[in-house]
Amino acid sequence: MITLLISRYFTNPFYVLCVVILVAFGSYVFVENAQLKPQIASDFFFSKTSQIYLNNVRIDKKFIVANSIIVSVPAQNIKDKNYLKFIANLTSELKKIKGVKSAQSLTKGPSTPEHGIQNPLWSRLLDTKGGKSSSIICFVEEKYMKGIVLQLEALQRRFSTPTYPIHISGVPFIIEKMRVMLEKDMKTFLAGAVAVSSAVLLLMFWSLFVTVGCALSALFAASMTLLLQQYMGVSVGVLTANLGAIVYVLTTSHIIFLTSNWRNDLNKNKNRRIASTVTTTFPASFWAMLTTFCGFLSLVFVEAEPLRQLGLGGTVGTIVAFLSAYILFPIFLRFSKIHKEKLEIRKNSFLPLPLWLGMPLAIFLVVVSGYFGLREFKNINTDPSLLSYFKKNTNLYKGLEHIDRQGGSNPLNFVISSKKHKKLSNKESFQALKALQYDLESHPTVGSVLSLAVLMEETQKHWLARWLPWGSVLNILSKDQYDKVARGFITKDFSQALFIIRMKEGVGIKDRSRVIRQLMAKPGLYNLNLDIVGGTYYLQSELSKKVESSMKTGVIYLIILFCAIILLVSFSLVSTLFASVSIVSLVAAMVAVIGHFKIPFDIISSPAINICLGIAVDGMIHLVMDVRRHSGSRFRRINQQAWRVALGRQAWPTFISALAVACGFSVFAISEFPPSQRFGLEIVFGSLVAMVLTLLVLPQVGFLFARKDKPSPYELMPMPELKTVKPVVLEVKS
Repeated sequence: MITLLISRYFTNPFYVLCVVILVAFGSYVFVENAQLKPQIASDFFFSKTSQIYLNNVRIDKKFIVANSIIVSVPAQNIKDKNYLKFIANLTSELKKIKGVKSAQSLTKGPSTPEHGIQNPLWSRLLDTKGGKSSSIICFVEEKYMKGIVLQLEALQRRFSTPTYPIHISGVPFIIEKMRVMLEKDMKTFLAGAVAVSSAVLLLMFWSLFVTVGCALSALFAASMTLLLQQYMGVSVGVLTANLGAIVYVLTTSHIIFLTSNWRNDLNKNKNRRIASTVTTTFPASFWAMLTTFCGFLSLVFVEAEPLRQLGLGGTVGTIVAFLSAYILFPIFLRFSKIHKEKLEIRKNSFLPLPLWLGMPLAIFLVVVSGYFGLREFKNINTDPSLLSYFKKNTNLYKGLEHIDRQGGSNPLNFVISSKKHKKLSNKESFQALKALQYDLESHPTVGSVLSLAVLMEETQKHWLARWLPWGSVLNILSKDQYDKVARGFITKDFSQALFIIRMKEGVGIKDRSRVIRQLMAKPGLYNLNLDIVGGTYYLQSELSKKVESSMKTGVIYLIILFCAIILLVSFSLVSTLFASVSIVSLVAAMVAVIGHFKIPFDIISSPAINICLGIAVDGMIHLVMDVRRHSGSRFRRINQQAWRVALGRQAWPTFISALAVACGFSVFAISEFPPSQRFGLEIVFGSLVAMVLTLLVLPQVGFLFARKDKPSPYELMPMPELKTVKPVVLEVKS
């Protein structure tokens, strides 16, 4: 009855018309309203309700923290007249850029270049330590960042010479470059996934209707996901920029199993065949969708904002991919040609492997992946350097590396108050702040420190400031005529001071949190309180903890959940047990590769393991449900023939699905953004390993523990054609 209803459902012209209208309307809304430009800010790591994020907001409210870009120019001698002339010309050109409020350099700011080199404040601000390089500090307006970056790069190409190479860095500059790379990757990845996946489907199924139908259905799912997440208030970020490609691949996976089961169906009537295919494939696809949904849902509750955004977008995308595959694609499948010579089931000739070969191979795969996974787990770097986010041969990396080496590149902010005094506007507090300044700079990971101490040390060189009270000097420096410079280092009531610590990323420190704890212990040595900690260095440290926690607890919870679902759909403890072994082996294999090759495990590449788990479980669910369907009763022990039949039906789509996923994500390798490269290539590796474990380990052990009896009466096989027998008419003679 259900098959009959579905057969009428997909062939009803009214239904087809409704689907066409839905697709047309959705596409129109997407084209008119979709905002696909990545939105990235310096505090994008955490949600706005997070205490870590709120710390940064509190610092911004207490102090005037200006956005700045650093333009650094090395030379043999920064006192050389030609060098100073070059700096003066470059500074003048930088000030002409729309959005650059001011530019400070050796020739603009200090009274003389020598003053800029020797002065405690200017030498730290302009990175003149060592006399081999100096910086131009450009204070910029955030709303003009796109134009500023384009003009800065144009000036870099125009002015940079082998004698005076120009390096550019700074948090606003880096964030804008990341946004541009992600915007480019969004288009490239989706286009690449469409092209590569379509080629795989065309080669495997040799059907233009299937290939075009899959591309249109998956593209519609990807576009609707991006549109829906926009309406949910989730902007395109560092992880959701890849969501379109992810949803496209998820939709393709459902379609591959649908198409393969359609090819294996023996109904010659097209309507009944498509209906039989949908009713057979739908339960397994539903459970596979549910596992992927739960995988993304687990990310919604983490504090790291990029992971939370991917979790929200992924949950929506999982449902949309499933609906698109079962509402839109069957229309194309209905009109695909049926070749009589391909009616027989495509059976593999080697699975399951002979016992003498299969069991040792399965044990070898499990033991090796488990051993190396445990051994390499401690080598996984969940707190990679900021330099690892960029390619080494790019100007962005070279600029960041040079500025990092000169005076640090990643800001860490401390808000300090006195234990003894309510205000810091006195000489005793100044001495404590000065001692803390030099103590912080003595740490090997600290490049330079800007604070109230060096500002006040600079003012004491003026004869009048020596006679004025500290509070009066600070009030003068808080006025507009001095650009409110004091308000960048002390609050209005003089109760708290800000230390801007530029941390070095290239010194090889693996544990960022340990470094921060060491620095946080220093204020107490000078009777000072540490009230607030902020800055991107601190944010990255806290983010690495969230990534590590997600990797440990999140993956474990997912494994338990997925095993429970497999038990529910298979009604077999043996199948569930060895499915869990396969899933754990997959995680161990990925951990082994990431740890052994010291691949940075950053916020962008970290969800790769969760996605690979979903891919592995998808194939296992389709396999074990087919085994149960061909074993007869749910409550009987599975027989060996059921495994043979299920493998005959599901090995091919499992292989094609893994191949399509691997090929689809392989386009990430051409990205200019290394975290996206790592994300894509880790999924490529994981999907192929998942396919091997699904087709070799799980069925091999399942076949060993299955009962040996006569072939299942439910085995699919070509049915002989019935010949029409003419009725015999007997004549009775009277």
